[in-house]
Amino acid sequence: MIDTPTLDNPDWKDLNLALNIAAKCGVVPWVLPEGIPDADFFVGLSYTQHRGEPDTRLMGYANVFNRYGRWLFYSGNAQTFAYAERSRWIANLVETTLRRVEGLSETPHVYFHYSARFSREDREALVTAARRVRPDGAYSFIWINAHHPIRLYDDRPESDGSLARGTYVVTAKNQFYISTTGYNPYRKTLGTPRPLEVTAWFYPPVGQNNTPADLHALARQILSLTKLNWASSDALAGEPITTKYAGSIAYLTAAFIRQGKPFTLHPVLERTPWFL
Repeated sequence: MIDTPTLDNPDWKDLNLALNIAAKCGVVPWVLPEGIPDADFFVGLSYTQHRGEPDTRLMGYANVFNRYGRWLFYSGNAQTFAYAERSRWIANLVETTLRRVEGLSETPHVYFHYSARFSREDREALVTAARRVRPDGAYSFIWINAHHPIRLYDDRPESDGSLARGTYVVTAKNQFYISTTGYNPYRKTLGTPRPLEVTAWFYPPVGQNNTPADLHALARQILSLTKLNWASSDALAGEPITTKYAGSIAYLTAAFIRQGKPFTLHPVLERTPWFL
């Protein structure tokens, strides 16, 4: 799907469009130079509401990334279900997804990213499902919230007033705000100074004590994952690709569903970033 502004703008037409085509053909445009410490895989989760049936959701979206930030595959389910049953459906999706991951060790640390808040019921269901695949794994749940009223500013004269990109402010033992669109001396600001609210829950292997989340390491993870957007020749994004890609899939799937015909993704496309 290409609109007129894309064809009229040489930068978008010659760079972004060519990049999207290359990525969909199996080329890996870029990854992180070093793996993210204490992380084996990241799973971005999302769902789409079926507008014709307000009490149901279309759960479909689990994007898997390795510790270098490389997108590996998409996993989904096109069946509708009641909102009250979301925990069970998400758990089934997670179990199916983890069984497909190649190279999953016996003691992995898997991070689940979600743009909606994880309820306790959601977390318990996901942990139970994940432990059916890897009982000795460690699992972290990260809620990345961009829709909140908090704004952070920098009044130093050398800045433009926005909080510098990469700066974070701790607000609780498992929560911080991180600026991903603020002042950067090397390039144009990415947008309004709206930080991401990041909340983390950690589930260690059974029998081990739960330790406080390392918020500094987590902030570095989030920032690293904003540098990997294959949808644009400008790799930097305001949110990590784990939730950005999930949002793109939700948007496109909703558009397909509105056509009034059953939508099922061809299995071949599950290892192709078709949503770019």
